[in-house]
Amino acid sequence: MEKNISAHVHVIRDRDISRDCKMTGFVDSHFHIWDLKKFHYDWPTENEAAIFKNITLDELLKEVTSANKVKYGVFVQCLNDKPEEAKWVMQLAESTDFIKGVVAGVALNNPNLSEVLDDLQKNPLFKGLRHILDFEDENWLTREDVHKGFKVLEDRGLTFDLLLR
Repeated sequence: MEKNISAHVHVIRDRDISRDCKMTGFVDSHFHIWDLKKFHYDWPTENEAAIFKNITLDELLKEVTSANKVKYGVFVQCLNDKPEEAKWVMQLAESTDFIKGVVAGVALNNPNLSEVLDDLQKNPLFKGLRHILDFEDENWLTREDVHKGFKVLEDRGLTFDLLLR
């Protein structure tokens, strides 16, 4: 039996999901897919052999929709400061009704944060950001450049998720 290796909290506004779909099944509020050839991931690694492989959208759909009555899902980033990952998933979403939201990995201290968010917000599937704190120094949350990024998110009404392990 695997241990739960992460703790996370997600706030998905009811209006964000329910206005886009008929609620006839469950919503998976946190799913991942990845392509090990397309992106470099710090996790999973070869140490997590059971999941250190490409996880495709087709595989996910087959697994969750047949067994669990899951009808819709929200993708949550696997990579810090990699908006390309979110754009890849939003492109995949064009072929399915399953994906109803995308939470992207964009560094709050990215000097081009506003421009990156402008681009992501062109797609209504984009809901907010998440950051994996494990890969940062212990003072990351107290840094002034990070606080400026929080203000940018607040001004745009975007959500922020923080992964702590």
